[in-house]
Amino acid sequence: MEENKCRMPVGMQFSVIHRSFRRQMDTLLAEYGMTGPQLGVLGRLSWLETQETEVNQRDVENAAHMSHAAVTDILKRLETKDFIRVTPSTLDRRSKCLHTTEKAKTLYESLDTLDKQVFDSLCQGMDDTQREALASAMSIMLKNATAAKGS
Repeated sequence: MEENKCRMPVGMQFSVIHRSFRRQMDTLLAEYGMTGPQLGVLGRLSWLETQETEVNQRDVENAAHMSHAAVTDILKRLETKDFIRVTPSTLDRRSKCLHTTEKAKTLYESLDTLDKQVFDSLCQGMDDTQREALASAMSIMLKNATAAKGS
């Protein structure tokens, strides 16, 4: 097995790779008029819609671990861009329900392709065996990370 020739600590390597992945993904998302944080909020909303009958802003704030002001700004932008629609709640007149639109669903269908593009870019010079080993190792590390306290 080839020795790791990089003298950078492993944690820093993960950080550099993460930043590069985010920058490349942000560039691709810009073609859809979307930012990374907007995609994160949209993803939380989409997931919440599968869990609850009505989703409101507070639900998104809690799921995304974001402030009221930050989520308010992002939701306004998502509504303006037609990724979400807002309707009155049937359960509480003071509350508004959030819904993803077909445009959001179409974007989500494209995410696997975008993700693969960025992954392929980062894996240049690797053969299929190395890519599969990396994917397998990452799955194990993700399982360990989510099982660790404080995750």
